[in-house]
Amino acid sequence: MKHKQKHFIVIKRNMVAALLLVFAINSFALDYIVERGEMMKLRKRRKYAAAYDGFVKLADDKGVSVAQKTDALKQAVECLLYLKRVKEAGEVAGRITDEPVRKLCVMKILATERKRKELLARFAGENIDAWPDYLQDEAFSLRGHTAYFAKQNKELAESDIKKSLKYKRGGNQISDSWIILGSIYHRMFHDDEKALRAFRKAFAVGTPRHKVQAAVEISDILIEQGKVDEALKLLDSMNSTALQGNYWLSVLTMGKARALVAADRKDEAVEKYKEASKLKGISKGQRKSCERKIKELSQAAQVKQIKE
Repeated sequence: MKHKQKHFIVIKRNMVAALLLVFAINSFALDYIVERGEMMKLRKRRKYAAAYDGFVKLADDKGVSVAQKTDALKQAVECLLYLKRVKEAGEVAGRITDEPVRKLCVMKILATERKRKELLARFAGENIDAWPDYLQDEAFSLRGHTAYFAKQNKELAESDIKKSLKYKRGGNQISDSWIILGSIYHRMFHDDEKALRAFRKAFAVGTPRHKVQAAVEISDILIEQGKVDEALKLLDSMNSTALQGNYWLSVLTMGKARALVAADRKDEAVEKYKEASKLKGISKGQRKSCERKIKELSQAAQVKQIKE
């Protein structure tokens, strides 16, 4: 009887010890989650230097797990990239022992430096399908976008963006992916039908900004196909008042100008380009493009008058 009681006491003590260990582990995990949340708030407020310092401190805490350290270092790398401290980002990435996470960080560093050819040379053959699911979305998206903007390996660009789509959540992410996929079909494969299907899917689920972007892409294809009236009708149907800021309003206005040029309504096109160029907050590239088109169309009109 005494033996059984003693055995029971030992079991009880072991259970208590185990529960205390679990509590301690969960306590460390909870501390990490709380601290990480605070650093993410700083990052969201664009206080990247403070967030970086916090993530490095978390990574150096002896109480964190390997997974937590990996996560903290990954976040630190991303903060450094926002700060344009690329060399330091490479050094921090080198501390990451998890190979897929380290490789993704290196890909991000190369993308930030616009070393697209190097990124593709090093990672085009990488088997991202074998990576953990939570990394695949970023990795496929990044490599697919790189292949598109580098104008290399159209098959890889298409495959990666299509694979990333299955991880997307919400209209914004889905629309962005369909738009880049449409651009790949249009500019790399020269397949207008697939491009139109992709842009129309983006239009169906997107925000006002996505709808404008998709509509302008669709209208440009329709113009190439000689369907100018259809392109104008689509652009005229767009609700510009729902747009936030003038960047996408200028994109829409310039799209209308191109359609008017194709319809041989060049005077109206000049007015549209002038309208777009006067919008506040547009990029220098957009303004210069408008001014160049105004000059070209005005000179063409003068030449036509002289000939007549």
